Amino acid sequence: VATIVLTYIIVILQFTVTS
Repeated sequence: VATIVLTYIIVILQFTVTS
């Protein structure tokens, strides 16, 4: 479960950096 949350945070960070 923690891995999924970590992946979700990473995706959000990537999306924020690109935009």
